[in-house]
Amino acid sequence: MSWEKYGSIDFDFTKQDRDFYLDNYFSKPNDALDSRFNILSGNVSLLPPTFIAAAECDPLLDDSISLHNLLKKNKISSHLEIYSGVLHSFIQYSRILDKATKAIYSGSKALREIMLV
Repeated sequence: MSWEKYGSIDFDFTKQDRDFYLDNYFSKPNDALDSRFNILSGNVSLLPPTFIAAAECDPLLDDSISLHNLLKKNKISSHLEIYSGVLHSFIQYSRILDKATKAIYSGSKALREIMLV
C-alpha cells in the first residue's frame, strides 16, 4: 500500500529509482533472495534489539512496519518511530529539518541503551 501511495515523483522515490538502486546494489539477480537483503524472509531471531526510524511518506513504510511486527513476533526488542510528513530520505536533512535531527538523536539513544545492557 505504501508503494502505491508514496512511490512517485511527488514523493521523490519512484519504482524506477528503486530498480536503479537495486540493479546497482546486486551483483546477480538471485542476490535479491538473500536473507541478508530480504530480511523479512530471513531468520530474524538472530537480530539484536532494533530501532527503526521510518518516514511517513515513504514507499518503504509498509516494510518498516512489517519488520517491526516480525521482530516483536519473534520476541526481539524493537522500537518503531514514524516521523510524520517526511520523505524517505529525510534523515539526510538534519541541518535543516528538526525531525531528521530527532531521528538521529533517537537512534543514537537507542544504540546507547542497547550497549548498556
